[in-house]
Amino acid sequence: MNGKHFNAGCCFDYGNAEIDSRDDDNGTMETLYFGNASPWYSGNGQGPWIMTDQENNLVGCVNQDGSKGCPNLPSIPWRFVTAIGKGEPHRWASMGGDAQKGALSVMFDGPRVNPTYDPMRKQGAILLGNGGDNSDGSQGTFYEGAMTAAVHFHRTLPTSLCRPISWLPGTMWPHSLWRLRRHRRRDCRRSLRGPRTTPL
Repeated sequence: MNGKHFNAGCCFDYGNAEIDSRDDDNGTMETLYFGNASPWYSGNGQGPWIMTDQENNLVGCVNQDGSKGCPNLPSIPWRFVTAIGKGEPHRWASMGGDAQKGALSVMFDGPRVNPTYDPMRKQGAILLGNGGDNSDGSQGTFYEGAMTAAVHFHRTLPTSLCRPISWLPGTMWPHSLWRLRRHRRRDCRRSLRGPRTTPL
């Protein structure tokens, strides 16, 4: 994503959402969100933040006292952003990092908001740039993404990070993205190759 193009409108989402463009109640979608909307949850500073939209909630964390301030959720300063959201019964996580350097940090990893979100009732539509009820007040620039049906919660991060920036046929990329793609390919080769060893 473009880390400098965002607003506080609802909702710049990407992920699993309702098939009917309606609000089908809590737990019927699970998408990444990027922006600085604060009526639901919010993080440190003025944003933008990496959160998840789980319907009727832009969720950045879950606090035991029910409060919606997320003291460990940082404002994102990067020009290009890689973000990942994962969910399973009783648990969800969000991660993010500078797409030009490759390392991800865990933004949140913990329980679902409340029993109305557990179990989730995801429907399988793919959403990009608007809310599950077709809210269209957001702004953002999205470059590339992937959705998976099932994945081990943390094990696949090194390889999944090797594909955030790649060529789309017929697409004109700005020069900055060409450089980003070149650096990403170099970092991926290193991560997949692993540490160097000295022959015996």
